[in-house]
Amino acid sequence: MASIENILDKLLDAIRPRLGSRVATPGLVEEVFPDISMEDKVKELIGRQTTASGAKGATDGERWQALFAALVAGLNAQPGQAVTVAAKNLQAEFSAIASGLSSKWLAFVPLTTSGYNKNIVSFELETMNVPCAILPALSGANLSNALQEIGQRFDVAVPSADESQFQKCSFVTLCHGTVKHAAEEALSLLAAVRDAIRYARLVMTESSSFRPGAHAFTSTDSIRRFEVILHPTDGGKPNVEPLWDADVSVDVETLMPGNARWREWYDRAVRLLMTVAVPQGTGSAATIGPRLARSLRIMARASSQENLDIRFLLCLVALETLASVSKESIAESVYGAPHCQDSFEGKLR
Repeated sequence: MASIENILDKLLDAIRPRLGSRVATPGLVEEVFPDISMEDKVKELIGRQTTASGAKGATDGERWQALFAALVAGLNAQPGQAVTVAAKNLQAEFSAIASGLSSKWLAFVPLTTSGYNKNIVSFELETMNVPCAILPALSGANLSNALQEIGQRFDVAVPSADESQFQKCSFVTLCHGTVKHAAEEALSLLAAVRDAIRYARLVMTESSSFRPGAHAFTSTDSIRRFEVILHPTDGGKPNVEPLWDADVSVDVETLMPGNARWREWYDRAVRLLMTVAVPQGTGSAATIGPRLARSLRIMARASSQENLDIRFLLCLVALETLASVSKESIAESVYGAPHCQDSFEGKLR
């Protein structure tokens, strides 16, 4: 087995001629990387460094960026020191990731739409699986009181009441890990709550055919940039992490908090979406649980569509792929479509 230093040495030698006279940056290294035929060695390098540093909870994106940063440091080092500098930086980058994985955050995800018109914080959507709240756009004493209530509810330090960060209605939840990992987790929790709300509405509707809520999408490919505000749970300066997604909404106007049956269906859907991993890739090995979770998400996506034809096709995919594993590729295509992609992995959250 080649040493980490040996693999880094070969990588640096392969990258240098592809950069030419350009100064190495993470972006340039990432650009030329696909031309390097060392995929197995690179995966081995990342895997070994991940294990050694205890960064197993990190995302693939975080680990690749750590490698690119280490290679840049080596490429810009003095002659004869490139491998040593790259190895040292690789260890430091992965150690920083591992350290960040233990961080805990109170996340605020700004919603594009919500239908929430009250001036108080709501905990109606909170479950055992997802601690969460809906914070309307507030200011002054109302904002301070709402943040105080959130801090007490989640047993965390009260966030600073910077009104510039709370100009939109926000989904509030707890998450952990590095800043990027925590932001992605917050978006994943939002998606579970959003889809469970839509599913519960479909179950409870008295109409013979379901129609989208008040916030149906007129453009299924309208991906937007938004910023997740992450406050350390033990107090301190907040972090801001930008993400890209299309469906950053919660259909609060469809809630039936006083209806026991609605609450039962909502809780069931959240539990399913949070405990069953949706299969990545196709194949008949997927059991009914993951296929059910994926179909539920596709059905929830269908319920937000204003276009009747799109809604019908999504329902067809959700039901047919639930019953037949031979249609897995179709479900995978719909499940990973741009409408529901996250910022760097193209997976539904």
